[in-house]
Amino acid sequence: MIELFELVLLMTPWIIIPAVILGAVALAFLINIIGLRILGRLVHKTSNEGADRLYRLVKRYLFPLLALSLLLLFVSFTPLPAGVLQLANRVFIISALVLTLFLVTQAGLIFLRNMESRYEAVHDIKGPLEAIVKIILIAVGGTIVLDNLGISLTPLITTLGIGSLAVAIAL
Repeated sequence: MIELFELVLLMTPWIIIPAVILGAVALAFLINIIGLRILGRLVHKTSNEGADRLYRLVKRYLFPLLALSLLLLFVSFTPLPAGVLQLANRVFIISALVLTLFLVTQAGLIFLRNMESRYEAVHDIKGPLEAIVKIILIAVGGTIVLDNLGISLTPLITTLGIGSLAVAIAL
């Protein structure tokens, strides 16, 4: 017997979990279709190649991001045991973070490639600039994911600082 929104349901968590997953995926699919139609109309009105690249990126990864977000939202309102709820929240948050960081990295690279087609100076330094953007976004994303996993970054940063100081003194 489970109480959900002040209604008493005679269900076990083994029935509720698949129902929540199915509901979240169905709603994500519906939002994905509607959102892509609206975004597609806006992109087709413009003749910008960068906007077309971003639309293809969003078209490919919007559904998984929506599904993860809605699963996280639905699971937080579902009465589940505390251990299962904590594990599900952590898995969905980390998965959504990794996917979002991947999308941000790809969007940044699309932005750089769009700038490269417009400006000749950027064309000459395209390779190193893309490498720097990837490294920065992966480093920031990695720290965010590690922080959400509960790994403290202060000892890691301190160790790296002491190690680099030791190498500098040795040189």
